[in-house]
Order: sequence, then structure tokens, then C-alpha cells
Amino acid sequence: MGRRENALLMSLKGANVTLLDYSDVALEKAQTLFSQFNCRARFIRGDALTIPNYLINNFDISMSFGLAEHFKYPQRQQIFNFHFILLKEKGISFISVPNAFCFPYRIAHLFLK
Repeated sequence: MGRRENALLMSLKGANVTLLDYSDVALEKAQTLFSQFNCRARFIRGDALTIPNYLINNFDISMSFGLAEHFKYPQRQQIFNFHFILLKEKGISFISVPNAFCFPYRIAHLFLK
């Protein structure tokens, strides 16, 4: 899950935000971050590979940054599918998957070691 800065930015711009993670610790960190900025969100403990029915067709936007690369096929395809079944008609999804061969990624990776 990371810290969900992108979701926080959406919330700061007035969006109703929902965050999903399997980790209670990650959700607590996200709640702390949101409270520091006086932002509200819905925090759901769950697995991105098992979608709760009440989330299907419920969102205008779905997004993840740095999630899909942690999975191999067929689970990675499930992650992509998950983003799209969440969307209402005419919804849009943003999915960012780092490319290990991308030069800026390699440089950042070296500095993080």
C-alpha cells in the first residue's frame, strides 16, 4: 500500500477516497497521514485479489502506483482486472508499474540500496 500520498492528494482536491490494503499496519499509517491533513477516507482491510462485491462498479477512478509488479501472471492480470471492475461506466483507471530496465528506476534503485 505504501503511504497513499496519491490518494491523499485526490482527497485534498475534494475526492471521496477509499483505500484498500491487507495490512492493518499500512492502513493505520494511511489513517495517520490523512488525519494529519484533516482529510477523510474510507479504509478497507482486504485483498486486492478478492474483491468485495459492494466495491464493484462503485468508483469513477481507480488507481495504484507500485502494486502490480509484486505479482506474477496470472495474479498480475487479476490486479489489472480488479481496477476495471471497480469502475462505474465511463470510469478511468491509472495503474503505474515500474520497469526494472528503466534508467531512472535503476539509478533510484542504486541509491535506495
